[in-house]
Amino acid sequence: MRITVKFGDPLWRKFGARRLEVSIDQGSVTAADVLARLAEQYPAAGADILPDGQSAQERLPYHLFVNHRKIPWDQSDKTFLQDGDQVVLFLIVVGG
Repeated sequence: MRITVKFGDPLWRKFGARRLEVSIDQGSVTAADVLARLAEQYPAAGADILPDGQSAQERLPYHLFVNHRKIPWDQSDKTFLQDGDQVVLFLIVVGG
């Protein structure tokens, strides 16, 4: 299964790319599985995106979307993905 992951600022700098493709060979895959795979491949950024990461305070500002639908962080392990889905992590910026 191939999932595209897109990152907004400043998170993409930790991954070195604005978009990555994650391949997972297992039957059912959740958004949490994809985040875990990314954290495994990019340990310096992993704590920012894992729901159980050590730097949860830094992770909280990031929003998680799957196919343009906002997913609460505590639902990432219950959000099942299909081949070709897109996961997006970014900060929502409000200004005036």
